[in-house]
Amino acid sequence: MDPLSLKARRLALGLSQEELGRYFGVPQNTISKWENGVSAPRDPVSIDLFLDELGDVFLEIIGDCMSLADDEGVLSNSPRTVLYVYSDDAALAKAHPTLGERGVPASMHRQASAIAALMLKEEGIDAVLRNGGR
Repeated sequence: MDPLSLKARRLALGLSQEELGRYFGVPQNTISKWENGVSAPRDPVSIDLFLDELGDVFLEIIGDCMSLADDEGVLSNSPRTVLYVYSDDAALAKAHPTLGERGVPASMHRQASAIAALMLKEEGIDAVLRNGGR
């Protein structure tokens, strides 16, 4: 995996270097070195596969947000859907235990929810992003 691809994928998932480093058990400065081409991961294939898995989780979150909009529209006949985002990992884990168990950071959830809100807007559904708590 080349440095640009690693950085682009990390940013697309809404992750900081520190958060990505936690997944791989390396410090933030190691991720920085990989992204700047100063050094390379020992097992780039595993990192690529793991980023694919994170991408799948990211898409699941978007899909869940889109389904919520469908459910809310049917149940309330309201064109507005509220998507909750969380300021920290503990708040996300409390609200969504499954995501917490999977180690999904709040930043990734926020990124996916924001994308879902834009997709809903394109479909003519008014979506609002609200803080779900701390």
